[in-house]
Amino acid sequence: MRNLTLATLAVLVLTTGCSSMGPNQQVGYATGAVVGGLLGNTIGKGDGRTASTAIGAVLGTVVGGEVGKSMDTQRSTHSTTASVHSPYDVCSRYSNEGAKSSCKKGVSDKLREEQQRMERNAYDRGYGR
Repeated sequence: MRNLTLATLAVLVLTTGCSSMGPNQQVGYATGAVVGGLLGNTIGKGDGRTASTAIGAVLGTVVGGEVGKSMDTQRSTHSTTASVHSPYDVCSRYSNEGAKSSCKKGVSDKLREEQQRMERNAYDRGYGR
């Protein structure tokens, strides 16, 4: 058990200074080190137990960090995508303020019509009664 603690501590110390990591990646490193060290300690027998614990901790750190990194990437990509698109983006091609205003009014009218159509459809189906 002491070997497991030392191996896990060593991996955690090596990964602590990396400030460019996301929160899930940091948790992934720590969790992977602990789980990998436990598995390595369980699998190892006799004198090889220390080596298998260390190898398990290192491999667990790598795998856990990659899983956490992919979770951070999905989070940042998803949140960026949601905030970028606006129905009024089609009007950005106009440089004349009058034309841009007219374009935005047309987009607003279309959005209002679509909203009214969806409300009528929902009412016809019995929602809101």
